[in-house]
Amino acid sequence: MQNPVPSAVFPAEGYVVEIAGTFNAVYGSFTAALKAGLELKHKDSQAQVKVYDASERAVSSSSGNSQ
Repeated sequence: MQNPVPSAVFPAEGYVVEIAGTFNAVYGSFTAALKAGLELKHKDSQAQVKVYDASERAVSSSSGNSQ
């Protein structure tokens, strides 16, 4: 389930998709968030897409080996 996230507010739970430093949406599962991030990456291979575990504030980058 996707929920829009205001860019100034970091959610306390769920998985956040961030594009170019701006929060895009929050998902209930890591798999759903990662899938959304990868779909965004396929649309724009140069986009900087990250997936955050909001409860741990850990980041998992889906930018691949582009650098």
